[in-house]
Amino acid sequence: MMFKKRQFNVIVISVMSATLFCAVIVLCSLSPLAKTGPNANEFGSNGMWTAIGGILLVYLIPLLLYGIGVPAMKYVMAVLCGGGILTSVPIVGISALMLLSSNDTVMLYSVIIGGFSLIIVNIAWFFFAFHSDKNGNSHTSQL
Repeated sequence: MMFKKRQFNVIVISVMSATLFCAVIVLCSLSPLAKTGPNANEFGSNGMWTAIGGILLVYLIPLLLYGIGVPAMKYVMAVLCGGGILTSVPIVGISALMLLSSNDTVMLYSVIIGGFSLIIVNIAWFFFAFHSDKNGNSHTSQL
């Protein structure tokens, strides 16, 4: 029973993470970051939709496998969550630096807030997925 509750919590926070990651991609495409180079995604472009589709696919496959009872997928999702954190940190940093020279501060603040939210949710994901109960049992391999 404890595993099912933990599994539900991991699935919910993973969906939150995927949603925030897609929101950060959209916010970046609306911000001055979209004008930083030839490979930057502009809002509504094929590149933006491809990035969103790729993110959803990368989240969906391990999440479905974990949901049907493959507990080892939690470790795959942990690697992906770590990658989400590593992706968000430079986005937040570059957006903060761009605040110094841009007039579009509202969009940059939105990207920073979205990026920080994604970092916080991804860190929380690790606590939901790997925390121990009161007795020190981790429940990571029980089904």
